[in-house]
Amino acid sequence: RDAEGAPDLSRTVGWFTAIAPLALSLPEGGSPADCVDAVKEAVRRRPDNGIGFGLLRHLGPPEIADGLARLPRAQVSINYLGQITRQTGDAALPFAISDGDTGPAIAPEAPRPYAVEVVALATDGRLRTDREGRVSPRDFPLLPALSGRALCGPGSMLSGADIAPRSVETLLPLTPQQLGALFETLADQGRGLHVEQFVVPLAGPLDPERLKRAWAATIARYPTLRTAFLWQGTPEPLQAVLRAAEAGWRDEDWRDAPEGAEGRYDARLAAWLDADRNRGFRLDAAPLMRLGLFRTGPETWLHIWSFHHILLDGWSVPNVLASVMTAYAADGAGPLPQGVGPGPKGYIAWLNARPAEEAQRFWQAELAGVQPPQVQTGEAMTEGFSETEMDLDADISGHIDAMARRSGVTVSTVLMAAWARVLAAPGAAEGILGVTVA
Repeated sequence: RDAEGAPDLSRTVGWFTAIAPLALSLPEGGSPADCVDAVKEAVRRRPDNGIGFGLLRHLGPPEIADGLARLPRAQVSINYLGQITRQTGDAALPFAISDGDTGPAIAPEAPRPYAVEVVALATDGRLRTDREGRVSPRDFPLLPALSGRALCGPGSMLSGADIAPRSVETLLPLTPQQLGALFETLADQGRGLHVEQFVVPLAGPLDPERLKRAWAATIARYPTLRTAFLWQGTPEPLQAVLRAAEAGWRDEDWRDAPEGAEGRYDARLAAWLDADRNRGFRLDAAPLMRLGLFRTGPETWLHIWSFHHILLDGWSVPNVLASVMTAYAADGAGPLPQGVGPGPKGYIAWLNARPAEEAQRFWQAELAGVQPPQVQTGEAMTEGFSETEMDLDADISGHIDAMARRSGVTVSTVLMAAWARVLAAPGAAEGILGVTVA
């Protein structure tokens, strides 16, 4: 378009773009201004903005075209689109360029001619850039040894999960607990294993759209809620934290239940929870959570949050719900502050730095010779599990609390001691039981 003597193409539609190499030599020890001047002069030295290179490379004599074809291929491409304004003639356009993420402009499996492609434009007095580039294992220092092709090439773990490389914020190994949850879920699919569900009754004026925005802000705040899990095409499972993720949402009106019916929502809720739990989650598609809002009266609602337990533990649930309430109260006053603490990346780095050999020696010595208990049950169980709930009266609870205070331990420790006595084999001095620590 800018070649000397070229016709005015400002009102013409077509393909009038030239791609040409630019050889740069920056002054050693020069200032940023010196480097800018060097680049500017290199650009100006090219006749007609380099349009002749393409003419010679593709239409020139064979001896010249072949020589240009053998030149080293550029690793970086820069495409400046110029100044984009909202003004056309004397009128302002009723729209503007959005800052939102529109997804990948190039299919992840498409061959890339350049390692990095930068597209830039100027609008509203600002320079905006967009980078398309290959993802390298070096971008994720916590990963195990992995090739670039295994990471994002055709048939790679990212393309297999339909995840665009540019949508990935970081890639991390799994914690031991997450590895166990992943294995159990894949081994027992279709039964809702590790699906957690929270039902929150709400009363009073409620704006459903505002609640949706509050959840979106919370998902943006916590990387864990934007995580997918990958295990195919990789030596060991990984978790991919995405830059953005949107949870599925279900709205239903349950006010058609007969008035005054005893437990009129109980059966309907139980059936919905059962179907939702058995539906499970696709582990390689973030977010691994769903939301539902069911209206039961003029100002009463049931709000349901379902998520896979591989994402977070029980201690994290109050933090998530508190974040939703904070975002609902603020409603667009600004983005929520980032999560306090090191986040998943910092925690996994800390976990990997722990002395594994020392821990292995301790537990081998601690558990040497200990026999697992022989649990006696009333009925033979071939699969699954059962749950038993027991409410202790005030007298027994008081005795347990007093024993804990006398011994200087928590009530949990007293209950574990009692459970250990139950599990211990007759005459055995030692027993073993599992203890959850979060």
